[in-house]
Amino acid sequence: MKLDPLPERTVLDIVAHVPVALQMGEKHQAALRRVAEDRYDWRSVARNLHSSCERSALTTPGGLP
Repeated sequence: MKLDPLPERTVLDIVAHVPVALQMGEKHQAALRRVAEDRYDWRSVARNLHSSCERSALTTPGGLP
């Protein structure tokens, strides 16, 4: 959703574009949910952090016993 950067137009642009954005959300709900979970869900973040730490430990001399 592209918004006009002028402060006096921004609110009007949001009001005008929200109905269209909500309709598009229904169409792309599954894809948007996956993106949101991959980027912002704490389980996903923790899983990625854990994997990164394990890879780092495996590639660092003296990392894992």
